[in-house]
Amino acid sequence: MPNSKIIYFFFVLTLLSCSAEKSKKGSTPYHNTAARFNGYFYAKEEIKEIEKNILDSNPDNFNDFLYVFPTVDSTIANANQEQLDEVIKMASLAIQRHPGSSWEDDSYYLVGKARAYAEDYPNAFDTFKFVNTRSKNDEVRHKALIALMRAYTDHQEFNNAVAVNDFLGKEALSKNNQKAWFLTQAHLYQKMQDKDKVIKNLELAIPLMKRKEGKARMFFLLGQIYQDLEFDALAYQNYRNVLSTNPSYELSFYAKLNLAQVTELNKANDIKRVRKYFKKLLKDQKNVDFKDKIYYELGAFEEKQENLDAAITAYKTSVQQKSTDPRQKGYTYWALGKVYYDKIKDYHLAKAYYDSTLTAMPQTDPNYELIANRQEILGRFVRFHDMVHVSDSLISLSEKDTLGIAMVLNGILDKEDSIAAAQAKLEKKQQRKEAAQAGGGGFFGGTGDPFGDAGFGPPSLEGGKWYFYDQSQMSRGKSVFLSNWGQRPLVDNWRLASKMQKAAAPQDGEEEDEEELDEDAPLTLGEATGEGNAPSGKGGGAEAAEENMESRESRYAALWGQIPFAQSDKDLLLEQVDEGLFGLGNIYHFELFEEDNAITSFEDEIDRFKSSEYRPEALYTLYLIYQKLGDPRMQVMADDLTTNFPKTLYAKLILNPNYREESNLATEQLKMVYHEAYNWYLQDSLKQVHILVDPAIRKHPDLPFTDYLRLLRVLVDGKEYGAEKYEVELQKFIDNYPNSELNGHAVNLLEAARNFQSKEEKKKAVSFVPYFEEEHLFVLLYPNEKEFIDELPARLKTFIDEEFRYNNLNTGNLEFNKEFAMVIVSKFDNKEDALQFYTTFNGEKSPLKEVAGAKIYNFVITNDNFQIFYKNKALELYESFFIENYQ
Repeated sequence: MPNSKIIYFFFVLTLLSCSAEKSKKGSTPYHNTAARFNGYFYAKEEIKEIEKNILDSNPDNFNDFLYVFPTVDSTIANANQEQLDEVIKMASLAIQRHPGSSWEDDSYYLVGKARAYAEDYPNAFDTFKFVNTRSKNDEVRHKALIALMRAYTDHQEFNNAVAVNDFLGKEALSKNNQKAWFLTQAHLYQKMQDKDKVIKNLELAIPLMKRKEGKARMFFLLGQIYQDLEFDALAYQNYRNVLSTNPSYELSFYAKLNLAQVTELNKANDIKRVRKYFKKLLKDQKNVDFKDKIYYELGAFEEKQENLDAAITAYKTSVQQKSTDPRQKGYTYWALGKVYYDKIKDYHLAKAYYDSTLTAMPQTDPNYELIANRQEILGRFVRFHDMVHVSDSLISLSEKDTLGIAMVLNGILDKEDSIAAAQAKLEKKQQRKEAAQAGGGGFFGGTGDPFGDAGFGPPSLEGGKWYFYDQSQMSRGKSVFLSNWGQRPLVDNWRLASKMQKAAAPQDGEEEDEEELDEDAPLTLGEATGEGNAPSGKGGGAEAAEENMESRESRYAALWGQIPFAQSDKDLLLEQVDEGLFGLGNIYHFELFEEDNAITSFEDEIDRFKSSEYRPEALYTLYLIYQKLGDPRMQVMADDLTTNFPKTLYAKLILNPNYREESNLATEQLKMVYHEAYNWYLQDSLKQVHILVDPAIRKHPDLPFTDYLRLLRVLVDGKEYGAEKYEVELQKFIDNYPNSELNGHAVNLLEAARNFQSKEEKKKAVSFVPYFEEEHLFVLLYPNEKEFIDELPARLKTFIDEEFRYNNLNTGNLEFNKEFAMVIVSKFDNKEDALQFYTTFNGEKSPLKEVAGAKIYNFVITNDNFQIFYKNKALELYESFFIENYQ
């Protein structure tokens, strides 16, 4: 009995300890256990799954720096929203059902992480701050602060992230939190593009990391940064460290590739060794999916050795390979564009490769904007370059005799034909290659296996036939044979070179005698692609020759038609040369920073075009370039500007380098004068306007804001001296300030003034009778278009039937002019009845309510005035008369 009482006592005590409201010592073990292994556990597992999804959504881009932490965007957040909600739900259950447990703060921490991954940053910030201020567990508190720092970084609040980082620097962190803190710092400084601090923090984090925690990736990132900073020895060591940490095959492969780039090359043998290494990688069957990247890195290696021909060959070969990385082709095109842009200075080819880069590279790539900007510069450069060189060439060609012109044009056509033939040859070779691949690449077709479906073995389970029993296979084999070897008699040893009718190079899909690769030489394009010299793809026949002749004649005629024999055509081309030289000079100076080329373009422009509109700016830019170079020719430019263009801004800047700043101050003063004067103008205090405006114009006749004062003065003249003076002064303003932002407004004012004058003159010629004691009509004018003709008269008829069916009204249709048709409603005995109809028609029940966006007029008019209105088509005049007498 005593034992049963003791058991009962402990049973009751256990029940009491299960209460969610109790947090005394007796309840702590239960709540700790229940919180940890229920809500918290499930929330933590979901977070792990979400973080794996985020990693999977951010594949490594080995053409750029690897990331420390993956990026979370709205797409990723939305894809994981259901799981994120589940994390918050489970963690919240652990908090609500087990208050005071040891896992409560950890649960809040998970809620904060879920909110950060969901891009709910304000609530994530608040949650992490709450954990920091509430928790007494330093381990959890520091975890929350590190997560807060990362959330600020991801939200690009770098100042707040640095502030949290500074605070953490004063705290004593555990080993795990130190590792997370160093990595989060590296993440922050990677976003801020501070490579030195990224290196520092990765060097501190890596020793604390385990292999499964991505240690190899951090070694690789360190190697990338050191390589970018040209610390090749340190980069080499870190890439070696990647290989020692049992990385994935992909990471191992890229580490080996990059090792070749940073290997110390002290003598020629080292370069041969690296080339041999690349060729070894190409032969390795495990690297079939990475050939595009191997050729890309080989190109980078050759470029580094200033072996540009080999670099270009490798890059072009990379583009031809099948790729598992959709970004690689874009990076390879970009590399080619940079070679032609930075080193060869062939801007036409550079532009073409930048175009291809933007086509192949995803717009989400961090380099896309930079590439797009360079492509835009190159696009303008090529346009200006062609304007100069094509126009000059055509003008030069026009000055030759007929024979000389014919020689040039035929030379152009011969070059075009040569390029077309080469292209046809390549296309034919590609077709043979595709045909060989479709047939399995072997003589017997099929899969290329001589003992498979199309070989000499038994038929496959899928119904294949033995080769000689399958007519389609035999036909295809014969076609391939004829394509490669041509028609030949049945003789022994027909493949020997002495018996061949033509020299046959190895074709695609055909085995070639093995020969040792020259490891010392750079890889060539033919060696890279396995292509030999194929026979020419030119066809023969009289018909083809005739078509080719007709095509050549039409192309010759088209080229001849572009030659500017007339002086007016030459003048137009010279204008293009002028604009092109000026544009090239600006691009060379302001965007490519090639001062020698800029000088050449500007000097050519000012020498050839003495009265060019671009001349003052070209002279001033040359003045600045020569001034920077300490070249005495700067004075020649200055004298030309101040003598021939004294009123231009450029001349004033030479005479007074502070002119721009001083004119800005004076402009601000003019704005104050203008605002005060304009207020006086609105009050018709024209004398006060003169007192303010006239001295300001005399003192600053050429400042940018002076045009505002001059136009205000024109408005004053209009009020003081009438319409004639007003129109004359407006025209002067338009002529004197063609580039003013007020020019368009002045044009509108002048047009309005002239229209007003025209109306006044019409009023004198057309006069309506102000007598209203007679019958009236109602007139509805609408656009003379089918949709309105079909709809509005019917709407008006329905309105009359519903609202005025007892008034015995009639309707008639009439064309007013080409723009308007009209419906006439008659008749109303007097003015009052007509106005009642007019008011109802325009009221709540108006049939025009559902007609929007059309110019429609309606009014009432006497019979006598209608005759005048219709005869003179005086719509605007009657509109004024109607408002004055009926409303």
